[in-house]
Amino acid sequence: MRILRYASLVKDFDIYSLLGDRHPHACLHDSPIQQINVDYLRREVVIACLLAVSDPDDNQPDETYARGQFTFTGMKYFVAEAPHDKYGYDDPKGLDIAAEGSLSLEEMIEKYPTLPRDLDDDVFVYFFYATTGNTFIFIAANDAHFIWL
Repeated sequence: MRILRYASLVKDFDIYSLLGDRHPHACLHDSPIQQINVDYLRREVVIACLLAVSDPDDNQPDETYARGQFTFTGMKYFVAEAPHDKYGYDDPKGLDIAAEGSLSLEEMIEKYPTLPRDLDDDVFVYFFYATTGNTFIFIAANDAHFIWL
């Protein structure tokens, strides 16, 4: 029988390291998620989005976007909060991401006590915060990769 334990440290994860050199200014901030597919049998989450790729020093009035896709494999869990009714959640562009990052075990315990914490050392927990709906999305997985579409 396998005994689950609280990981002493949830693996740190840098999503930007997956993006490569094609768009050196690629950023998830203010980038809409357009599609999320969760496959519980394959333990996989696929997120298609538009990433902001403009050079911030170019002073362009409009942001330039490029399509990309993240695939999280070895999924342990996927949690998407319900949108808050005081915020718009029917934006035709998708879920507008305002923040994202890797969570440490301490942050999970302090800020998100309902998230499962019985994770192995090789698992990371990543979150996206969408201003569309004022909602959080959490993914716990073993690995991830990215492709430009």
